[in-house]
Amino acid sequence: MERLTALILTLLALVIPASAKPPTDIAVLEFKSKGGISQEQMEALGDMLATEIRSLGEFHVIGTTDIRAAFRLEEQKKLAGCDDDSCIGEIGGALGVRWVLLGNVGLFGETYLLNMKIMNVESMRVAASVAQKFRGSQDAMLDALPELTRKLFTDAGLVKQPTTIIAASSSAHSLWGHVSMWSGTGCLALSGLAFYLAQSAGDNYDQNGDPTDRDSSRTWSGVMWTGLGLGTALITTGLILWAQDPSPPNQTQPSISLLPDGSGLTFSLQGRW
Repeated sequence: MERLTALILTLLALVIPASAKPPTDIAVLEFKSKGGISQEQMEALGDMLATEIRSLGEFHVIGTTDIRAAFRLEEQKKLAGCDDDSCIGEIGGALGVRWVLLGNVGLFGETYLLNMKIMNVESMRVAASVAQKFRGSQDAMLDALPELTRKLFTDAGLVKQPTTIIAASSSAHSLWGHVSMWSGTGCLALSGLAFYLAQSAGDNYDQNGDPTDRDSSRTWSGVMWTGLGLGTALITTGLILWAQDPSPPNQTQPSISLLPDGSGLTFSLQGRW
């Protein structure tokens, strides 16, 4: 019952417009190369990362070009050698942002190592960090960047995790959920057929005036309403049984989820029926 209530409240939240939320400012500092990657490639990586951040939600990204424009030449030289928390905090304060993202890429033999972290300038603490190894090719690192970016921002609390509304699994409850769902579907199909037959008998009665057609129309109308009510009840019961079943270990958990993105909420249904 609690899950059903949560589902109703969440769907209502989609209908009721939310107040506009100002974008979150975040500065993306120039990534540092620890060897094996040119400065031009690092700048391209920073641009790609800024694009990925914007796709996560309402973020105002301050990139390296904007950061350079905000500092004088002497300050830019200091910025190039900035790698300690106090220095990064000064940069964030000068830019007027709370969040700063920085990272580096290094090549060790045939393995690339990508490090990223988000720092809270106000508390001078690292909010979240990720480190990932990629062997043999830079392509694998670029392919994994969107997922790593989402993980980093989720761990930092800047992006919400998907909200699971209904979760279920395939065992006893789910078996009866299957039976109830498909039985209800069959009743609805019978209701549709009965509606067609009732309409046909009613039309024949209007044309011919035969009392048999009138009785037949009434009979099929009764079947239609019975099938509609029973089908709706069975489908509702099936959904409740499906949602109440606990998930066994090592088994994919079917779910209905809402995932925040840049344009609003993404609705997803996954499971096995």
